[in-house]
Amino acid sequence: MTDPRLVPDALASAAPVQEIQPARRRWWLFCACLLLAAYALMMIVPSFQAPDEFDHVRRAFQLSDGDFLLRSVDGLPSGGHEDPALETYMVGFSALPHHPEVRMDDASRIALESLHWGQQPRVFQAVPSTANYFPAVYLPQAAGMAAGRAMNLSVGQTYRLARWCALLAAIALLMVACRVHAPPPLAAGIFALPMSLFLLSSAAPDGVLMAIAMLGLSAFARLAVERDAAPRHLAALLLICIFLLVTSSPGLLPMFVFPLAVALGSRFRWQRTAMATVVMLLAMAWIGFMLRTTVYSPGADQPGDLPRLTFFLMHPWTFLHGLRETVLAGGHVQFYAMSFLGVFGWLDTFLPAYAYRALLLLLIVLAGCSFVAPANRASLIARWLLLGCAALSTLLTFLAPPGHWLQPGTDVAANIQGRYFLVPALMVTYALSLGGAFVRPIRLRFALLFLVLLLVVSTSATTYSLVSRFHLAPESSHGLPDGRP
Repeated sequence: MTDPRLVPDALASAAPVQEIQPARRRWWLFCACLLLAAYALMMIVPSFQAPDEFDHVRRAFQLSDGDFLLRSVDGLPSGGHEDPALETYMVGFSALPHHPEVRMDDASRIALESLHWGQQPRVFQAVPSTANYFPAVYLPQAAGMAAGRAMNLSVGQTYRLARWCALLAAIALLMVACRVHAPPPLAAGIFALPMSLFLLSSAAPDGVLMAIAMLGLSAFARLAVERDAAPRHLAALLLICIFLLVTSSPGLLPMFVFPLAVALGSRFRWQRTAMATVVMLLAMAWIGFMLRTTVYSPGADQPGDLPRLTFFLMHPWTFLHGLRETVLAGGHVQFYAMSFLGVFGWLDTFLPAYAYRALLLLLIVLAGCSFVAPANRASLIARWLLLGCAALSTLLTFLAPPGHWLQPGTDVAANIQGRYFLVPALMVTYALSLGGAFVRPIRLRFALLFLVLLLVVSTSATTYSLVSRFHLAPESSHGLPDGRP
């Protein structure tokens, strides 16, 4: 009988296996530049100014205090217990979101910084919006929270330590990703965008999840090209990354095609297929558990509402009609593009108008620098898998959490932001260059030059917008027209 391991498969190719050289030090230098840029934004932006950051910090505290799972008490929305001092600290910053004319005075800031953790009994706080995220993605922030309380830091110092831990974790993951596989210039450019830098500087888990996506895609690229010549631990690393991504953003469920495709191209196909299947079932079990056990506020949008999901799955043409109406609705595409590049705070702070045009142009140039013709059939198939997964994940963003359709049959989806498409965009960047032929050094130098220019434009424009928003008087903060629709 023929050995099943020798049967042609999706990623097998008669072409010789290519070996991918680990990234050189220049990519680690780029990671260091990202760290400095995000640190600068961290010093500018007041506490809790990323979308939903109040709830994300509450969830990190609850996790640091031993509340691994959300629960409902007396029929209240799902949540956990927290120190009242944290809630007092949050109230001091609650006037800033959605009010671009509001600034914090020095007296209020000093009073908030004097708050310390108390000995009062814990109070229950509902955070149902964080149920979409697997608890492990909050571990960096939770570690910062636990360390700050152990060192008897103030509430504000503990919060900033949590932000630091999240940033360092994301940069560390990026450095590992660069070590596994040199990133395409366009992928690095996406991390240099104002929106990405802003998320990296916050206590929200989005920056960590982007870095996990980069690591998973780097592992897939290495496995798809080198196959069994790649380090065997990369297969497990790929599964871990995809599990964390899918259980935190169910719209990324199509990413499970990556480990399955890699398994089919390996002489360890049965073991790897079994591992991928088990991890996929665990991820779906977690999503199902979250959908069934999370209690939401009455009348609120409920991510993953089962009747809504069932309705659209049973009526796909209704979903596609609603998607078409959403995309064609006035200003939606423009807002998606702008919030992909950078809309800060609680969607109330925009970049200068020139910055959006400059950033878009630089991304197009980097896309041209990133494209390399595939060297063999296996690389071409892997690229099509990446593009197909990116397209399907983009569609699912409008259906699965965090997208919210108002009711079954409603024509327009609400609460969709451009930052939700950052991970699908990273898939596209890898599809441009995975398993490519030789690239002339001069082309890579040009790519690095434009990447540095993108980071400079991004950092300067973001700094200008955030300083104007949070630290200058409203009447003196309109030096340049912003890109507000």
